Amino acid sequence: MPETKQLKFYPFLCTLLSLIIIIGLIAQYRLVSTGPIYFSATILVYPFVCFILDVIAEVYGYRYARQSVWISIINLLIYSIVLSIISNLPSPNFFSAYTVNFNFIIHPLLRVTGVFILGVLAGQLVNIYFISKLKLYVNGRFFALRSIFSISLGEITTGLIILFGVFIGKLVVSKILAIFITEFTIMLVASFILAFFGSFFVFWLKKIEPLTENDRGINFNPFSMRVG
Repeated sequence: MPETKQLKFYPFLCTLLSLIIIIGLIAQYRLVSTGPIYFSATILVYPFVCFILDVIAEVYGYRYARQSVWISIINLLIYSIVLSIISNLPSPNFFSAYTVNFNFIIHPLLRVTGVFILGVLAGQLVNIYFISKLKLYVNGRFFALRSIFSISLGEITTGLIILFGVFIGKLVVSKILAIFITEFTIMLVASFILAFFGSFFVFWLKKIEPLTENDRGINFNPFSMRVG
């Protein structure tokens, strides 16, 4: 199999994936209200995580998508560890007010990192597993339908883990479920839109990339980072 460095767009897609996941972590604690409906701001960017991974899985194969998930999780962990160290460094007395405000924002973010990592990891491994497995059964056809289906399964997994992990004890269960239903609806609508455009993007990428993978005979072990 060709080395990753020979691929034209995979490094960019993998980097973009990590960036969006980090933005999603930062936005997780920000609730957005539109009248009686409210949701975490993460859902405004998270559909692009699923979309990018589906494109990677479709064009480069399950192994590259799996590697992308793990690389993004490692980047997210490094980001959180560095922020944790910075937030615990001593600061001068004249800057104490700003330090308090900084830590007030950062500390909840650090507490939710573990739950967020677990949710993203579980949900996106489900997502890429099903879109890749279904690709085998339909011989690479129906990308849009496979993407919508796999994203839905992944979002159920991710949403339940993250929302209950972050907000349990802070919000009543009925409100958490209300947020989940709203976010799942947003994700479903976004997946329909992105899957439509994704079909054209996948078709274009397969024409210009030196590697396309049909995933036949590969190891679907989710805990491996090997692409070769």
